[in-house]
Amino acid sequence: MAGVRRIIALMLAVSSAAPTPASCDDWAASGECDRNAAFMWESCESACTKHGFKDPRAAIDEMALAGPPAGGEILELRLARGANLAPIRIDLRPDLSPITVAAVIAAVGKRGDEGTAATFYRNEAVPTAPPGQCGEILCGPYSLIQGRLPGLRGTPTEGQAAVRKGYVARIQDGDDFFIALDAHAEWGHSFTIWGELRDAAGFETLEAIARLPYHETTGAGGTVMRLLDTELPTRGAIVAAAASAESALNREL
Repeated sequence: MAGVRRIIALMLAVSSAAPTPASCDDWAASGECDRNAAFMWESCESACTKHGFKDPRAAIDEMALAGPPAGGEILELRLARGANLAPIRIDLRPDLSPITVAAVIAAVGKRGDEGTAATFYRNEAVPTAPPGQCGEILCGPYSLIQGRLPGLRGTPTEGQAAVRKGYVARIQDGDDFFIALDAHAEWGHSFTIWGELRDAAGFETLEAIARLPYHETTGAGGTVMRLLDTELPTRGAIVAAAASAESALNREL
């Protein structure tokens, strides 16, 4: 009961005013950096560090940077025949997000070219100049390719590592995901990372998608998004890393 009262008190304090250095210091001194880590490390990081707490996000970042498990499975996404683009090979990261990865595997399956695996609908190229502001919101382009993948909806929040180039992440609670074309330290630890693109040919495919015709639309809060004029369905399968490498070699030959 005391723990519940403490959380409620912290929420009330936050709702009435933004955290101040003094309030952050008091909360950190009372142990909130461990008890309410998500809030404290987002809003009172310096106070937590001052009082000797270790940022729990550091461990997930280190795990993410270590790369996918050796010999793990890969999600291969292939665009329509005739597109002349290499498949997008995503190393799955069950070490970071096991439930999400299991849902992706169940949704896509080892079914070869049968059915649509994912559909890309948004292309945000890496900007040639720093993005501007739409009020208090950073405007695009956002350096990502975004799509929908059945099976992601309803999966829990898992490995929320800081977004780096090539990371594949679920967006909030729906079936949307993105592949980052650049690092996004400004997003903090906000997205479930469930895969990683490390294949150079796959990045070339994403860059080609980023150059396709698009139209802009304005979302909630003034967010400007670039949507593909024509959505891109993909077919795919879950394959072993060895099979994916052999497939790539055969294409080169």
